[in-house]
Amino acid sequence: GKENLSGNIVVIGGGMVGMETAEYLAERGCKVTVLEMLPEFCADLGSTRKISVTENIYKAGINPVTNVMVTEVKEGSVIGKKDGKETTYPCDYAVVAIGTRSKNGENLKTACRKNNIPYFVIGDAAKGRRAINATREAFDLALSIDDETVQAEAKKEKKTVFLTGGTGTMGVETIKQLLSRSGRFNVRVLARRSQKNKEVLKEFMSYPNFEVIWGDMKDYDTIYRCVTGADYVLHIGAMVSPAADKDPEGTLRTNIGSTLNIIKAIKAQPNPDAIKLAYVGTVAETGSRTAPIHWGRCGDPVKPSIHDYYGLSKVVSEREVFESGLKYWVSIRQTGMHPIKEGAENEPIIFHQPPNDVMEWSTAIESGIAMANLCEDWVDESFWRKAYNLSSGAKWRYANWEFTN
Repeated sequence: GKENLSGNIVVIGGGMVGMETAEYLAERGCKVTVLEMLPEFCADLGSTRKISVTENIYKAGINPVTNVMVTEVKEGSVIGKKDGKETTYPCDYAVVAIGTRSKNGENLKTACRKNNIPYFVIGDAAKGRRAINATREAFDLALSIDDETVQAEAKKEKKTVFLTGGTGTMGVETIKQLLSRSGRFNVRVLARRSQKNKEVLKEFMSYPNFEVIWGDMKDYDTIYRCVTGADYVLHIGAMVSPAADKDPEGTLRTNIGSTLNIIKAIKAQPNPDAIKLAYVGTVAETGSRTAPIHWGRCGDPVKPSIHDYYGLSKVVSEREVFESGLKYWVSIRQTGMHPIKEGAENEPIIFHQPPNDVMEWSTAIESGIAMANLCEDWVDESFWRKAYNLSSGAKWRYANWEFTN
């Protein structure tokens, strides 16, 4: 760079740019400390590359400090708060590498909307990523910009869809369906921060209209943040069997608590009557269908099976949705979903159903399509304020022995 830095250096920001800067300075004899607000540094790197970078960081003598929030930069030091305590980091130079933010284009967008002009945002103006993402988006837009449907979508505001359960089977397929309609939707996902969930969501991170908020759906403040600005809320997330059978209390607390949080957060918005809530329930709410009774209807009595705490949690949650007073809500009662997760066939719950029991299964892909479709403008008003059973139709009717054979 233009400055020859030496001595103690504090790099504020432990992402890819911050760490590359730290390595550069360490190679030139500087003593480098990196301050990162997140629980881990290099969070924006892939897992394989991160292993290599981490090894180089420690080999170079760089000191990465995580979970620290910088509060002040002054002569000779950087002040941060870690574990609730103020800490001073002496330095001769401070380097700020805390991310990117696109130039505010609201005035331009407003002018385009006012004059019925298509408005597109691509590349780093949409989201800071790699050059190949910007090039690809420019290429795709050049090929489609004359399409009347594409132009019509670009003249309207995108709808923001917030969904829970985005790392589960149904949630992942819903994300894929919404992102395939990127001209109409922004997608916001709430997920617990874990390596597993990061791996699941990694394939979507390059989409400019995709956002992840890391947190717990039992936490109201997190839910409120997620709901704010959303046009649709898809409450897909839940503790399901077999985990639900192993932790009944946690199942009730998670499934009912998250639903109450979402209802409360929608009501706290300035436009609650404009927000549409789709709650995912289960056909287990109406109990078992052992031989000779094989049919289940939406209007059947609500009567979950004994010891089925998952079904019970869904009954209570659905009632809260029905009686919420919200203008727009719907309950989508999911049946068994195919494919089942790997290893599920080894769980004892697989034998809860008699061999001659029947189920009309739903596929994950068709479930995702259904959830994305209900966010479209063409959905009629009469669709809302009802409960529906969801399945993939007659071709997916199997006896238990057929499906597990």
